[in-house]
Amino acid sequence: MPSALTVVAAVTATAVAGVASAAVGLAGLGAVMSAGPDTTATVARIVDGDTLDVRYDGETHRVRLLNIDTPEIGGNGKDGECLADEATQFLKQRLPVGSSVDLEWDSDHEDRYGRQLRGVFDDEGFVNADVVRNGLAVPMHIEPNDRFRRRIDDAYAAATRSGQGLFDPARTCTLAARTDRVNDAVQDGDRADAYAEATALHSLLTDPDSFASRIMTDTERTAALGRLTTVVDGHAPGKQRTAKATPEKRRSAKSTPTKKPTPKPSPSKSPAPAPTTTTTPPATRAPAPPRTSTPPPAPRTTPAPAPTTPSAPPAPRTTSTPVPQPSQPRPENAAPCRSYAPGGKTFTYIDCDTKLPL
Repeated sequence: MPSALTVVAAVTATAVAGVASAAVGLAGLGAVMSAGPDTTATVARIVDGDTLDVRYDGETHRVRLLNIDTPEIGGNGKDGECLADEATQFLKQRLPVGSSVDLEWDSDHEDRYGRQLRGVFDDEGFVNADVVRNGLAVPMHIEPNDRFRRRIDDAYAAATRSGQGLFDPARTCTLAARTDRVNDAVQDGDRADAYAEATALHSLLTDPDSFASRIMTDTERTAALGRLTTVVDGHAPGKQRTAKATPEKRRSAKSTPTKKPTPKPSPSKSPAPAPTTTTTPPATRAPAPPRTSTPPPAPRTTPAPAPTTPSAPPAPRTTSTPVPQPSQPRPENAAPCRSYAPGGKTFTYIDCDTKLPL
């Protein structure tokens, strides 16, 4: 049973067909009616996530799901875009070959490639919106085709809220995951990863044909590119070296003046000579000669008179034998007797007879 929206569409289409018949004649009316709403067709082949071939009226027609855009599967030397295979697989499971679908059109019947622009319905509901709701497509509104716009936008809001498909950060190829990797690398201070991830993502968003570029509004893309540019410029390898060199130069510049006015290294070197001065004190002990010089003048010069008293050393020996001395009278002009201290260096005058000090 057709939905209320389908009935309204049928009435509108009838009115449009009446106007068209008046304007273009029976041939024009036939062309409009052959592509009109509620066309029942059989699925012949799934091309990708938003394109399929169907058969009706004995012919095969290529249909483009209206108001949505899925990642491209690649080809002609280009890699497949993120989740392109998943979108294609979803459509294959939802619309197996041989299944029946209803096709509904909007203001424009075909795109520039000759594909029929249709809303596709099966027993489960509106296929176009369900592809978006599973996070495998984004809305693509081209005026004046706004018949299904609200339903597509609601499905898109549901996908973004639940983090489905293209909005799931756990899927490494998604825009959400790649943005997180840039942010994580910047926060972790990993300059190499931040530069590599930001550069790759920046290149992707500046390509107008990439799905990542198409998935964002102009405002979102401009803001994202501005931030990515900041990350790329701030983490470029050349600037990394400059950034590292500049603090070093500043440190050396600061250290150089401090070395010139207050040569801290030279003070540290001056203590080193101090040990040499400590080693020189032994040399300064050479003043020890004063010690050797001071003793010689006193004791050794006093024995110098010894030449006048060569007989002095024997005197103690003769005094030790006083037996012959008392009998001999001592001359009056004779020198007094001496008593030498041990060692023979000093002496004391004594009475030759009593041996007492004079």
